[in-house]
Amino acid sequence: RRTVTQAQIRDVKAGTVFPDPLATLPQLSGVVDGYPDYANFYGTGSGYITYPLVAMGMWEEIYQHLRALRKVSELINGTSGKVVHEIVPDGTVYFGDRGAPGDINEIAEFAVAVDLVWRWSGDATFRDEMYHFVLAGMRYLTTDLDTDHDGWPEGNGIAERPGIGPEAVDVAAATWQGLRALAHLATSKGDHSTAQWASERAAKMEETFDAAWWMDEPSLYADSLTHTSAQPTPNQPHQQNQQKIWTNIIPMKVELAPPMRAHAALDQLESATFTDATGGLYLVGKGGEQDGRGVQRCWTVGTSTLALAEANYGRLADHQALRAMAAVAACIDVEMPGAFPEIAPSPDYDPFMDVHDRFMVQQAWATYGISWTVIHNLLGIRPDAPEAALFVVPQIPPSWPGVAANKIRVGSGWVSVSATREGQRYRTSVAAPPGWQLTIGHTLLAGSDIATVTLDDAAVEYEVIETPRGHEVRVTTDTATFRTLTVTLK
Repeated sequence: RRTVTQAQIRDVKAGTVFPDPLATLPQLSGVVDGYPDYANFYGTGSGYITYPLVAMGMWEEIYQHLRALRKVSELINGTSGKVVHEIVPDGTVYFGDRGAPGDINEIAEFAVAVDLVWRWSGDATFRDEMYHFVLAGMRYLTTDLDTDHDGWPEGNGIAERPGIGPEAVDVAAATWQGLRALAHLATSKGDHSTAQWASERAAKMEETFDAAWWMDEPSLYADSLTHTSAQPTPNQPHQQNQQKIWTNIIPMKVELAPPMRAHAALDQLESATFTDATGGLYLVGKGGEQDGRGVQRCWTVGTSTLALAEANYGRLADHQALRAMAAVAACIDVEMPGAFPEIAPSPDYDPFMDVHDRFMVQQAWATYGISWTVIHNLLGIRPDAPEAALFVVPQIPPSWPGVAANKIRVGSGWVSVSATREGQRYRTSVAAPPGWQLTIGHTLLAGSDIATVTLDDAAVEYEVIETPRGHEVRVTTDTATFRTLTVTLK
């Protein structure tokens, strides 16, 4: 977290000009990306650092970061809703005005960040403060930046790689997720026309995504699409590009990929083409990119994304989500104790090389694939604080006896959850403030034969829902003070 004062906001257009400041802001506060070189505020941060901050209950830091991005973005980009990419502590904006080609994924990720903290905090004041900026941004992203009207915005995403096409897979997937976030926010505000527009637009993207992006031969989604005509039209086919860039993982990160495609793609992304011996995900897989050399450096954010993507589809074996989580966790003392670096030791990266070639010794987003995966997937905690509803349906990795977390901040209180497995018996315990609707359960493997389900030692009605994670046993009740669900298999 960093706070700066008297920030003179000016757009220097990637360092080519140095105009007079548009305004001087008395204070900007937020979470900077990395030390020592990138102690700046980034739009991309809203798409990754928000998750671990939510998991740790650090909502005020999220509020401040998103407020800083919004204030500066409005000064640079007016009412368009486009999020700037980089704010230097003196207020200089290098990238992210409306003339810049890239980082348009940050528009959608900002919307997702606002919706995420709204779901966990129930803070209507913050939601209302951000709502019109989010709405403007999603309109801008899906109209002004979709010049051929095919549903896929044009502009660079997080992967700033040579040869990438004008429509990037991470931008497409983030846009779908951002529309769903906007629909949820709009519904909560009673803005039904916006909710309908965003929901229908997201549904159309989901309906057409597979046909546009899936590639049978490598069993992967395309990194990007290229127009086949100088004047493209909505129904014109695109050229699919496959450069083996790490952003292949994003459709699984946001759960846009249907399970059949997700499992096929994740099998590929686990392979030695895309990961090193520890499970770290390469920036560009072997044989990838235009020169065929790939980039065998493992950014911790990519490996964290792999961990989350695996867990989204119930892939919690030692060689799947746990392997990626362990690869990130192993970085805890590579630089200095507790500082997770930007890049893990990799075939193409020695963290002890000459100083001018080194990356960040500490990176804010590095661990989100650990903390968020544990809270969101392994413990299955998904609150809807505005509706006083709590969903807790854990999934224990096959090699673990259980998982637990205490004093997780939700709404105006705290929640503690534990999940254990003893033989054929699965137990989920939830301690939470009374008065909330509670969905409590456990995620089982397909084909599990249930003998009994009890809530607080009494037989109870339950339902089994098939999800991408597996078969979720669910019971609806209220939070009381302490609840324990036990599922026993035959």
